[in-house]
Amino acid sequence: MKIEEWDYKNASEEALRERYEFGIAIDRETDPETPDDPYGMWRRAIFLETPFYENKMWQVRDDGELIGAGWLGLSRSDNNRHLAQFNIRVRSDRRREGVGREVLSIIADVAEADARTTLSCGTPKDSPGEAFLGSVGMEQKLLDRRSRLRVNEVDQSVIDGWIADATPKTAEYSLLCFEGRTPEEHIEAVIELEETMNDAPKDDLDMEDWHQTVDEFRDGERRHIERGDKWLYLVAQHNPTGQFAGFTHLTWHPDLPELVWQQGTAVRREHRGHALGRWLKATNYNALRVANPRVEFIDTWNAGTNKWMLAINDDMGFRPYIWYSARDAKIADIKKAIA
Repeated sequence: MKIEEWDYKNASEEALRERYEFGIAIDRETDPETPDDPYGMWRRAIFLETPFYENKMWQVRDDGELIGAGWLGLSRSDNNRHLAQFNIRVRSDRRREGVGREVLSIIADVAEADARTTLSCGTPKDSPGEAFLGSVGMEQKLLDRRSRLRVNEVDQSVIDGWIADATPKTAEYSLLCFEGRTPEEHIEAVIELEETMNDAPKDDLDMEDWHQTVDEFRDGERRHIERGDKWLYLVAQHNPTGQFAGFTHLTWHPDLPELVWQQGTAVRREHRGHALGRWLKATNYNALRVANPRVEFIDTWNAGTNKWMLAINDDMGFRPYIWYSARDAKIADIKKAIA
């Protein structure tokens, strides 16, 4: 067995497709229903560069066959510099042979050398990955619910009712929709509004609030555009003050129009109680049906303790799809457990 860092930037087309198919096969174990990312879409994404994040990858081979893979993500922004995220995948017939521990040992050393003190990883509940993380001392710190809205089961009367109910409550608000780069005159207001996402529960995760600079936000938009993503970013603006009070954000890729991701939705504390969340989500849903008539699923993530957003999503028709165990631990403790 040989473990080596994978130079994906200079990999052959054959090697790239091998890594893609390896990941798809493992994804299907816990999520057989979701359509696969097309190869071209995956390939574009893996080569997107950013000065604000560094990816390191490893592969494990035995007799020339790819049997395992590792990934380490290192933020290069000023946020959570103590933290690094990782993922390890092992082919189903080669698990429980110590492959994962060997890869994790390398990942831990590299993260520690980069002055990180905590490693974080998420895995589906009741999966081999959950058992592995538990065996190396990584405790569950947050239970994440991935929810799915099946568009053909949506009760349109609920959507229309939310908009009708919000009409008298939102007389002082207007809606702005951005389908591409955020207009320059609104960039600071949008970044400030997205700070509201830090109100979402983190439970016991060793994680600080996340903040964005203008350069980081613009870089994120650039990568979405270069990847080919489409999106609807809807903002509720408070007319008397001009303040951005709430937002919701949907994204999808034209190569996989069936699957849409509900990204952040948040309302500032001082503007809650006006049905803005439901108004925003219902209005953006209607806009999505026009912009992407091929949508079949809308998926989203929420902490299991985020009862407020889960209530809105459940009322809209979202249902639990997969539960994920979010875990972290000090690198020093992980290394002791591995030893």
